[in-house]
Amino acid sequence: MTHPAPTGSAEQFTSEIDKFMKEIREGWEKAVNAFNDCVEKIKDKWWLIAGGLAGAGLAWLINSKLNELGEGMKRIAEIIRTALERHTPVVSLIIASFRWTTDVKANVSNLSSRASNPASENLANWTGPAASRYKEKVAEQKAAIDETTARAEFISGWLFKAAKSNVAFAKKLAEIVTALVGKVVDAATEAGTVIGLAVVANTLGDAAGKITESALNVLLQIGEDLINALGEVRDLWGVVMDNTKMPNGQWPQAVKG
Repeated sequence: MTHPAPTGSAEQFTSEIDKFMKEIREGWEKAVNAFNDCVEKIKDKWWLIAGGLAGAGLAWLINSKLNELGEGMKRIAEIIRTALERHTPVVSLIIASFRWTTDVKANVSNLSSRASNPASENLANWTGPAASRYKEKVAEQKAAIDETTARAEFISGWLFKAAKSNVAFAKKLAEIVTALVGKVVDAATEAGTVIGLAVVANTLGDAAGKITESALNVLLQIGEDLINALGEVRDLWGVVMDNTKMPNGQWPQAVKG
């Protein structure tokens, strides 16, 4: 399986996930504050809600939707907690991915031509068993260098793919939180007016729907990504354990002592 190495810079991608995490943290704080504000406003007007024209029916509907939103927010809070805990490891994945390209692949690949081009042109005139054996060793060394270069490319791409899926997750979660904030703020505003009490239940239901529908879709995607990741670990292990050009998993020795 091919995993293209990343292009651009590590800072480009770490700043992106930092931005999404900031949006999640700040948005969630606004959503919680707006939810608490909405609850307090509804409490203050409960006598009006229960004793109004709609009576117990409206009171039951508002209470039901408020509980539904509260339960949804508890579930999304756990997802957010997990995402925030992943923040630093994901940043580390991004940085490690780029380092496999810039620090390992770039430096090792430079050795490929040097291994096959002798420092002295006089070696071209060298013949005999020793010369033949030397050329065999050179070929082994170059093959090991090229294999290491290819492995660095693969590992970099593998790490980056894992990091990108987490960045995509953070982006989606930030979108959910942003949409949720808007609905909960609307509900709190409606709950502050007598006229708004007639529609606050619908707005609370819309807010709860943003969580349940979107969050479930994200969770399903996480499950798919996890299954794919398990398969890709097999790919990574297969590359690392291929000893075709690395006898016994070690660098081929030019001299045996």
